[in-house]
Parts: sequence; structure tokens; C-alpha cells
Amino acid sequence: MSFREKLFIDALYRDGRKTLSKILSTRRKTFIGATPLLVRTRKYKYAGEVRTERVRVLKPPLVHVKLHSLLLAKAVPLQTTTHMLKYIEACGGLDDYLLKTPDRELQGLQELLSMKTEVEKERVQRSLAMLAMAAGQ
Repeated sequence: MSFREKLFIDALYRDGRKTLSKILSTRRKTFIGATPLLVRTRKYKYAGEVRTERVRVLKPPLVHVKLHSLLLAKAVPLQTTTHMLKYIEACGGLDDYLLKTPDRELQGLQELLSMKTEVEKERVQRSLAMLAMAAGQ
């Protein structure tokens, strides 16, 4: 790897990290999940010599949706990506997704963490009620 390539890769990672930290700090209520961020680089040539190099991080398109929780019987407004919507649907809905997802993946989203605890409590109450009904028969 040449010296210029090493400099370019260092600039790419540095600019990418800065942009990613800006995205994550400004969008605390955004539910991106494992949606990939695209990084594009462009070299501008002048007389066969590379003069400037630009790095751009493309953010995924966001949609505003209201997802319905079956256990809590309420709609939750979220700002998320289409990739995450498909993933939530594949998991079986918002309640199943929250129950399957570990807490470390929901760290920046306090609303979803609190909703996850509510869903867990409601699920336990319903299972206890079903056991009481079965024992009463």
C-alpha cells in the first residue's frame, strides 16, 4: 500500500467517524438498528494528479411511523429506516422484537427501553392470569 493510499484511508476513517458521531448525537430518537451507512469517496483529478479527495457518509432514508403494540394496546411513534421496519416485521411485530432484543442494542433509545420493561411486565401478568384460569378449572 502506497503512502498516499494510507493517508487517504486515515482521512476516510477519521471523517467517517466524525460524521457518524454527529449523526448519532443529533438523532437520539432515531431507530436505525443495523442499517448500513454508505461511505462514498471521490477523487478530483487535475492534469493526471489527484488534487482533492472527499469523503461522504450517506445517511439511510428515515420514515416516521406508528407501530402498534399488541400487549400494551397502544401505538408508538418512531422515526426509523425501512430496513428496521422489515426486521421488526420478520421478528413478529414490535412486542416480539423488544422481547428478543438485548438491552445493549437499545441503549440510546430510552422510550424503547421503558416500553420493553412494560411489555415484559404485561406478558408476565397475562401468563399468570392464564395459569390462574387453568388452575381454577
